[in-house]
Amino acid sequence: MTNLARVTQNSILICAALLLLAFPQRMFAADPYTEAARELTAKIMASIGPLEDIGFTLKSTASLSEREVAAARQAIESALRAQGLRPVGDVQSTVKINVTLSENFQQNIWIAEIRRDQTYSVVMTTQPRLPEAQSKEAALRMTLQAKPIYEQNDPILDVELLGDQLLVLDPRRLSLYRRQNDHWELERSAPLKFSIPFSRDIRGRLFDSGGTIQVHIPGLSCNGTIKPSLDLNCAQDDAPWPIGLGSMNPTFVKNYFVLENLPPFFSAASVEDDGTDLLAISGIDGRTYLYDKGAGQVGMLNGFGSDITAIDAGCETPRQIFASLLTDPLEHGILQAFQILHRKAVSTSSTIEFPGPITALWPVSSQNAAIAVSRDLKTGRYAAFYLSISCSR
Repeated sequence: MTNLARVTQNSILICAALLLLAFPQRMFAADPYTEAARELTAKIMASIGPLEDIGFTLKSTASLSEREVAAARQAIESALRAQGLRPVGDVQSTVKINVTLSENFQQNIWIAEIRRDQTYSVVMTTQPRLPEAQSKEAALRMTLQAKPIYEQNDPILDVELLGDQLLVLDPRRLSLYRRQNDHWELERSAPLKFSIPFSRDIRGRLFDSGGTIQVHIPGLSCNGTIKPSLDLNCAQDDAPWPIGLGSMNPTFVKNYFVLENLPPFFSAASVEDDGTDLLAISGIDGRTYLYDKGAGQVGMLNGFGSDITAIDAGCETPRQIFASLLTDPLEHGILQAFQILHRKAVSTSSTIEFPGPITALWPVSSQNAAIAVSRDLKTGRYAAFYLSISCSR
Protein backbone atom coordinates (compact mmCIF):
# COMPACT_ATOMS: atom_id res chain seq x y z
CA MET A 1 0.00 0.00 0.00
CA THR A 2 1.39 3.43 -0.94
CA ASN A 3 1.90 6.20 1.58
CA LEU A 4 -0.86 8.20 -0.12
CA ALA A 5 -3.26 5.26 0.19
CA ARG A 6 -2.40 4.85 3.87
CA VAL A 7 -3.00 8.55 4.52
CA THR A 8 -6.33 8.42 2.70
CA GLN A 9 -7.42 5.30 4.58
CA ASN A 10 -6.43 6.79 7.94
CA SER A 11 -8.29 10.00 7.14
CA ILE A 12 -11.45 8.04 6.37
CA LEU A 13 -11.18 6.10 9.66
CA ILE A 14 -10.65 9.28 11.64
CA CYS A 15 -13.67 10.94 10.02
CA ALA A 16 -15.78 7.88 10.69
CA ALA A 17 -14.73 7.88 14.35
CA LEU A 18 -15.61 11.55 14.69
CA LEU A 19 -19.02 10.92 13.19
CA LEU A 20 -19.65 8.12 15.67
CA LEU A 21 -18.75 10.39 18.56
CA ALA A 22 -20.90 13.23 17.28
CA PHE A 23 -24.02 11.17 16.57
CA PRO A 24 -24.04 8.09 18.83
CA GLN A 25 -27.77 8.07 19.53
CA ARG A 26 -28.92 8.61 15.99
CA MET A 27 -26.63 5.97 14.47
CA PHE A 28 -27.15 3.15 16.96
CA ALA A 29 -30.65 3.77 18.30
CA ALA A 30 -32.46 1.80 15.59
CA ASP A 31 -35.30 1.30 18.05
CA PRO A 32 -35.30 4.31 20.40
CA TYR A 33 -38.13 2.83 22.48
CA THR A 34 -36.61 -0.50 23.55
CA GLU A 35 -34.78 0.75 26.64
CA ALA A 36 -37.76 2.85 27.81
CA ALA A 37 -40.08 -0.14 27.29
CA ARG A 38 -37.80 -2.41 29.34
CA GLU A 39 -37.59 0.13 32.16
CA LEU A 40 -41.36 0.64 32.24
CA THR A 41 -41.98 -3.13 32.17
CA ALA A 42 -39.56 -3.66 35.07
CA LYS A 43 -41.55 -1.17 37.14
CA ILE A 44 -44.82 -2.86 36.13
CA MET A 45 -43.47 -6.27 37.16
CA ALA A 46 -42.38 -4.87 40.52
CA SER A 47 -45.96 -3.75 41.05
CA ILE A 48 -47.92 -6.82 39.90
CA GLY A 49 -45.53 -9.81 40.00
CA PRO A 50 -45.69 -12.83 37.63
CA LEU A 51 -48.96 -13.29 35.71
CA GLU A 52 -50.12 -14.51 32.32
CA ASP A 53 -52.94 -12.69 30.54
CA ILE A 54 -53.30 -8.97 31.22
CA GLY A 55 -55.69 -6.38 29.87
CA PHE A 56 -53.56 -3.88 27.95
CA THR A 57 -54.41 -0.57 26.28
CA LEU A 58 -52.20 2.24 24.97
CA LYS A 59 -52.94 5.82 23.98
CA SER A 60 -50.78 8.78 23.05
CA THR A 61 -51.15 12.43 24.02
CA ALA A 62 -47.68 13.23 22.66
CA SER A 63 -46.72 14.73 19.33
CA LEU A 64 -45.92 11.31 17.83
CA SER A 65 -46.82 10.04 14.39
CA GLU A 66 -48.95 6.92 13.99
CA ARG A 67 -45.81 5.02 13.00
CA GLU A 68 -43.99 6.13 16.18
CA VAL A 69 -46.95 5.18 18.37
CA ALA A 70 -47.06 1.74 16.73
CA ALA A 71 -43.31 1.29 17.33
CA ALA A 72 -43.69 2.24 20.98
CA ARG A 73 -46.60 -0.18 21.38
CA GLN A 74 -44.59 -3.00 19.80
CA ALA A 75 -41.61 -2.28 22.08
CA ILE A 76 -43.77 -2.34 25.24
CA GLU A 77 -45.68 -5.48 24.23
CA SER A 78 -42.40 -7.25 23.40
CA ALA A 79 -40.94 -6.28 26.77
CA LEU A 80 -44.08 -7.54 28.54
CA ARG A 81 -43.96 -10.88 26.67
CA ALA A 82 -40.28 -11.25 27.59
CA GLN A 83 -41.43 -11.23 31.22
CA GLY A 84 -44.03 -13.95 30.62
CA LEU A 85 -47.03 -11.62 30.28
CA ARG A 86 -49.54 -11.80 27.42
CA PRO A 87 -51.08 -8.42 26.59
CA VAL A 88 -54.46 -9.33 25.12
CA GLY A 89 -56.28 -6.02 24.84
CA ASP A 90 -58.96 -4.62 27.12
CA VAL A 91 -60.43 -7.95 28.22
CA GLN A 92 -62.00 -9.25 31.41
CA SER A 93 -58.76 -9.75 33.31
CA THR A 94 -57.93 -9.32 36.97
CA VAL A 95 -55.13 -6.96 35.94
CA LYS A 96 -55.53 -4.06 33.51
CA ILE A 97 -52.61 -1.94 32.38
CA ASN A 98 -53.33 1.36 30.61
CA VAL A 99 -50.24 3.03 29.14
CA THR A 100 -50.20 6.69 28.11
CA LEU A 101 -47.41 8.09 25.94
CA SER A 102 -46.91 11.70 26.94
CA GLU A 103 -44.20 14.34 26.86
CA ASN A 104 -43.01 17.69 28.02
CA PHE A 105 -40.52 19.96 26.32
CA GLN A 106 -37.51 18.06 27.71
CA GLN A 107 -38.66 14.46 28.08
CA ASN A 108 -40.80 11.67 26.71
CA ILE A 109 -42.95 10.40 29.58
CA TRP A 110 -44.56 6.93 29.58
CA ILE A 111 -47.17 6.38 32.27
CA ALA A 112 -48.63 2.98 33.17
CA GLU A 113 -51.83 2.87 35.24
CA ILE A 114 -52.20 -0.55 36.87
CA ARG A 115 -55.55 -1.80 38.19
CA ARG A 116 -55.70 -5.13 40.00
CA ASP A 117 -58.91 -6.06 41.80
CA GLN A 118 -59.46 -3.13 44.19
CA THR A 119 -55.92 -1.72 44.02
CA TYR A 120 -54.59 1.04 41.79
CA SER A 121 -51.01 2.16 41.18
CA VAL A 122 -49.07 4.28 38.71
CA VAL A 123 -45.52 3.84 37.43
CA MET A 124 -43.69 5.85 34.81
CA THR A 125 -40.42 6.26 32.99
CA THR A 126 -38.84 9.17 31.15
CA GLN A 127 -36.26 9.61 28.42
CA PRO A 128 -34.72 12.80 27.00
CA ARG A 129 -36.20 14.16 23.81
CA LEU A 130 -33.91 15.05 20.94
CA PRO A 131 -33.48 18.83 20.88
CA GLU A 132 -35.75 20.73 18.52
CA ALA A 133 -34.83 23.94 16.79
CA GLN A 134 -36.22 27.09 18.40
CA SER A 135 -38.68 28.86 16.13
CA LYS A 136 -37.00 31.68 14.23
CA GLU A 137 -40.21 33.69 14.55
CA ALA A 138 -39.83 34.17 18.31
CA ALA A 139 -38.53 37.74 18.26
CA LEU A 140 -37.48 37.95 21.90
CA ARG A 141 -36.15 35.72 24.62
CA MET A 142 -37.53 36.27 28.09
CA THR A 143 -35.84 35.99 31.47
CA LEU A 144 -38.12 34.18 33.93
CA GLN A 145 -37.43 34.71 37.63
CA ALA A 146 -38.90 33.13 40.77
CA LYS A 147 -38.48 34.96 44.08
CA PRO A 148 -39.41 33.12 47.32
CA ILE A 149 -42.04 34.96 49.35
CA TYR A 150 -43.23 32.81 52.23
CA GLU A 151 -43.42 29.18 53.38
CA GLN A 152 -45.38 27.19 55.98
CA ASN A 153 -46.42 23.65 56.92
CA ASP A 154 -50.09 24.00 55.87
CA PRO A 155 -51.00 24.06 52.15
CA ILE A 156 -50.83 27.54 50.61
CA LEU A 157 -53.73 28.18 48.24
CA ASP A 158 -52.87 31.76 47.23
CA VAL A 159 -51.00 34.83 48.46
CA GLU A 160 -51.30 38.57 47.84
CA LEU A 161 -48.40 41.02 48.32
CA LEU A 162 -49.53 44.42 49.63
CA GLY A 163 -46.35 46.45 50.07
CA ASP A 164 -44.96 45.56 53.49
CA GLN A 165 -48.00 43.33 54.18
CA LEU A 166 -48.79 39.83 52.96
CA LEU A 167 -52.09 37.94 52.81
CA VAL A 168 -51.82 34.15 52.92
CA LEU A 169 -54.79 31.90 52.16
CA ASP A 170 -54.76 28.30 53.33
CA PRO A 171 -57.60 25.78 53.77
CA ARG A 172 -58.34 26.84 57.37
CA ARG A 173 -57.69 30.57 57.55
CA LEU A 174 -56.77 33.85 55.91
CA SER A 175 -53.72 35.38 57.59
CA LEU A 176 -52.30 38.90 57.42
CA TYR A 177 -48.55 39.34 57.94
CA ARG A 178 -46.33 42.41 58.16
CA ARG A 179 -42.67 42.45 57.19
CA GLN A 180 -40.33 42.92 60.11
CA ASN A 181 -36.71 43.22 58.98
CA ASP A 182 -36.08 39.99 57.03
CA HIS A 183 -39.15 37.96 58.09
CA TRP A 184 -42.95 38.04 58.10
CA GLU A 185 -44.70 38.54 61.46
CA LEU A 186 -48.35 37.51 61.91
CA GLU A 187 -50.71 40.41 62.65
CA ARG A 188 -54.07 38.66 62.58
CA SER A 189 -55.86 35.68 61.04
CA ALA A 190 -59.51 34.99 60.23
CA PRO A 191 -60.77 31.38 60.32
CA LEU A 192 -62.66 29.81 57.40
CA LYS A 193 -65.61 27.72 58.51
CA PHE A 194 -66.80 24.88 56.26
CA SER A 195 -70.08 23.00 56.58
CA ILE A 196 -68.63 20.07 54.60
CA PRO A 197 -65.12 18.51 54.63
CA PHE A 198 -62.77 19.95 52.02
CA SER A 199 -60.90 17.72 49.58
CA ARG A 200 -57.21 16.87 49.91
CA ASP A 201 -56.34 18.88 46.78
CA ILE A 202 -58.47 21.90 47.71
CA ARG A 203 -57.88 25.09 45.73
CA GLY A 204 -58.54 28.72 46.58
CA ARG A 205 -58.29 32.22 45.13
CA LEU A 206 -57.55 35.54 46.81
CA PHE A 207 -58.18 39.06 45.45
CA ASP A 208 -57.45 42.55 46.77
CA SER A 209 -59.04 45.71 45.41
CA GLY A 210 -57.60 48.66 47.28
CA GLY A 211 -58.26 47.33 50.75
CA THR A 212 -61.32 45.25 49.88
CA ILE A 213 -60.60 41.54 49.68
CA GLN A 214 -62.40 38.55 48.18
CA VAL A 215 -61.79 34.89 48.94
CA HIS A 216 -63.05 31.98 46.84
CA ILE A 217 -62.85 28.38 48.07
CA PRO A 218 -65.12 25.55 46.82
CA GLY A 219 -68.52 26.10 48.43
CA LEU A 220 -67.41 29.27 50.23
CA SER A 221 -67.16 32.95 49.24
CA CYS A 222 -65.88 35.69 51.51
CA ASN A 223 -65.65 39.48 51.45
CA GLY A 224 -63.74 41.68 53.84
CA THR A 225 -61.22 44.41 54.54
CA ILE A 226 -57.71 44.66 55.94
CA LYS A 227 -57.98 48.22 57.28
CA PRO A 228 -58.11 49.19 60.07
CA SER A 229 -57.76 45.43 60.76
CA LEU A 230 -58.42 42.15 59.02
CA ASP A 231 -62.15 41.42 58.93
CA LEU A 232 -63.79 38.66 56.87
CA ASN A 233 -67.43 37.70 56.29
CA CYS A 234 -68.09 34.35 54.57
CA ALA A 235 -71.14 32.60 53.17
CA GLN A 236 -71.74 29.13 51.77
CA ASP A 237 -72.28 29.40 48.00
CA ASP A 238 -70.99 28.20 44.63
CA ALA A 239 -70.48 31.58 42.97
CA PRO A 240 -68.32 31.69 39.82
CA TRP A 241 -64.63 32.41 40.31
CA PRO A 242 -62.84 35.35 38.63
CA ILE A 243 -59.59 33.63 37.60
CA GLY A 244 -58.11 36.19 35.21
CA LEU A 245 -60.22 35.50 32.09
CA GLY A 246 -61.89 38.90 31.82
CA SER A 247 -65.69 38.59 31.92
CA MET A 248 -65.55 34.77 31.84
CA ASN A 249 -65.93 33.49 35.40
CA PRO A 250 -66.13 29.69 35.58
CA THR A 251 -67.78 27.65 38.32
CA PHE A 252 -65.62 25.39 40.47
CA VAL A 253 -66.83 21.78 40.78
CA LYS A 254 -64.92 19.10 42.74
CA ASN A 255 -61.35 20.05 41.80
CA TYR A 256 -61.88 21.59 38.35
CA PHE A 257 -63.69 24.45 36.58
CA VAL A 258 -66.68 24.35 34.26
CA LEU A 259 -67.63 27.02 31.73
CA GLU A 260 -70.42 26.93 29.18
CA ASN A 261 -69.51 25.36 25.81
CA LEU A 262 -66.08 24.21 27.04
CA PRO A 263 -64.89 20.88 28.46
CA PRO A 264 -63.99 20.80 32.20
CA PHE A 265 -60.54 22.21 32.95
CA PHE A 266 -58.04 22.65 35.79
CA SER A 267 -56.70 26.05 34.70
CA ALA A 268 -56.98 28.51 31.82
CA ALA A 269 -55.18 31.45 30.22
CA SER A 270 -56.18 34.20 27.78
CA VAL A 271 -53.59 34.28 25.00
CA GLU A 272 -53.19 35.68 21.50
CA ASP A 273 -51.80 34.42 18.23
CA ASP A 274 -51.09 36.82 15.37
CA GLY A 275 -53.54 39.36 16.80
CA THR A 276 -56.29 36.80 17.45
CA ASP A 277 -57.52 36.32 21.02
CA LEU A 278 -57.60 32.68 22.10
CA LEU A 279 -58.28 30.74 25.27
CA ALA A 280 -55.93 27.98 26.44
CA ILE A 281 -57.41 25.46 28.88
CA SER A 282 -55.74 22.59 30.73
CA GLY A 283 -58.35 19.85 30.41
CA ILE A 284 -59.02 17.17 32.99
CA ASP A 285 -58.05 14.61 30.33
CA GLY A 286 -54.40 15.72 30.59
CA ARG A 287 -54.37 17.74 27.37
CA THR A 288 -54.13 21.51 26.83
CA TYR A 289 -56.45 22.94 24.18
CA LEU A 290 -56.77 26.22 22.30
CA TYR A 291 -60.24 27.67 21.68
CA ASP A 292 -61.40 30.73 19.76
CA LYS A 293 -64.07 33.20 20.90
CA GLY A 294 -66.78 31.01 19.43
CA ALA A 295 -65.69 28.11 21.67
CA GLY A 296 -64.34 26.24 18.66
CA GLN A 297 -61.21 24.15 19.22
CA VAL A 298 -58.38 25.46 17.03
CA GLY A 299 -55.33 23.67 18.41
CA MET A 300 -53.70 21.53 21.09
CA LEU A 301 -50.53 22.22 23.09
CA ASN A 302 -48.38 19.23 24.04
CA GLY A 303 -46.21 18.85 27.12
CA PHE A 304 -48.05 21.09 29.58
CA GLY A 305 -49.04 20.06 33.09
CA SER A 306 -52.31 21.03 34.77
CA ASP A 307 -51.29 24.59 35.77
CA ILE A 308 -51.18 27.45 33.27
CA THR A 309 -51.69 31.21 33.46
CA ALA A 310 -50.86 34.20 31.26
CA ILE A 311 -49.41 37.68 31.77
CA ASP A 312 -48.64 40.74 29.65
CA ALA A 313 -44.85 40.88 29.52
CA GLY A 314 -44.65 44.22 27.70
CA CYS A 315 -41.86 44.75 25.13
CA GLU A 316 -44.55 44.82 22.41
CA THR A 317 -44.86 41.03 22.61
CA PRO A 318 -48.00 38.86 22.81
CA ARG A 319 -49.19 37.61 26.18
CA GLN A 320 -46.89 35.00 27.66
CA ILE A 321 -48.07 31.68 29.07
CA PHE A 322 -46.52 30.48 32.30
CA ALA A 323 -46.97 26.71 32.23
CA SER A 324 -46.03 23.84 34.47
CA LEU A 325 -44.43 21.09 32.40
CA LEU A 326 -45.65 17.52 32.55
CA THR A 327 -43.44 15.64 35.01
CA ASP A 328 -43.60 12.82 37.52
CA PRO A 329 -45.72 14.15 40.46
CA LEU A 330 -43.06 12.81 42.83
CA GLU A 331 -40.33 14.90 41.19
CA HIS A 332 -39.46 18.59 41.08
CA GLY A 333 -41.92 20.95 39.44
CA ILE A 334 -40.81 22.82 36.33
CA LEU A 335 -42.16 26.12 34.93
CA GLN A 336 -41.42 27.79 31.61
CA ALA A 337 -42.69 30.77 29.59
CA PHE A 338 -44.20 30.40 26.11
CA GLN A 339 -45.94 32.37 23.43
CA ILE A 340 -48.38 31.05 20.84
CA LEU A 341 -47.24 31.06 17.20
CA HIS A 342 -49.47 29.51 14.53
CA ARG A 343 -51.42 27.58 17.20
CA LYS A 344 -48.22 26.07 18.66
CA ALA A 345 -46.42 26.83 21.93
CA VAL A 346 -42.92 28.25 21.42
CA SER A 347 -40.69 28.52 24.48
CA THR A 348 -39.47 32.05 25.21
CA SER A 349 -37.51 31.39 28.40
CA SER A 350 -35.39 28.76 30.05
CA THR A 351 -37.02 26.51 32.65
CA ILE A 352 -37.20 27.12 36.41
CA GLU A 353 -37.10 24.11 38.71
CA PHE A 354 -38.92 24.12 42.05
CA PRO A 355 -38.22 21.99 45.16
CA GLY A 356 -41.33 19.90 44.50
CA PRO A 357 -44.51 19.71 42.42
CA ILE A 358 -46.45 22.86 41.55
CA THR A 359 -49.67 22.98 43.60
CA ALA A 360 -51.01 26.41 42.53
CA LEU A 361 -50.36 28.95 39.78
CA TRP A 362 -52.33 32.23 39.66
CA PRO A 363 -51.88 35.57 37.87
CA VAL A 364 -51.23 38.73 39.89
CA SER A 365 -54.06 41.00 38.79
CA SER A 366 -52.35 44.38 39.27
CA GLN A 367 -48.90 43.47 37.93
CA ASN A 368 -47.29 41.62 35.05
CA ALA A 369 -46.48 38.68 37.28
CA ALA A 370 -47.83 35.47 38.79
CA ILE A 371 -47.78 33.49 42.02
CA ALA A 372 -46.62 29.86 42.11
CA VAL A 373 -46.85 27.49 45.06
CA SER A 374 -44.72 24.36 45.40
CA ARG A 375 -44.58 21.59 48.00
CA ASP A 376 -41.00 20.78 48.98
CA LEU A 377 -40.38 17.04 48.56
CA LYS A 378 -37.76 16.95 51.34
CA THR A 379 -39.42 19.03 54.06
CA GLY A 380 -43.10 18.69 53.11
CA ARG A 381 -43.53 22.46 53.55
CA TYR A 382 -45.36 24.69 51.07
CA ALA A 383 -43.62 27.72 49.58
CA ALA A 384 -45.03 30.64 47.57
CA PHE A 385 -42.96 32.30 44.83
CA TYR A 386 -43.36 35.59 42.99
CA LEU A 387 -42.86 35.01 39.25
CA SER A 388 -41.75 37.84 37.00
CA ILE A 389 -40.53 38.06 33.44
CA SER A 390 -38.33 40.56 31.65
CA CYS A 391 -37.48 40.99 28.01
CA SER A 392 -34.05 40.49 26.51
CA ARG A 393 -32.73 40.42 22.97
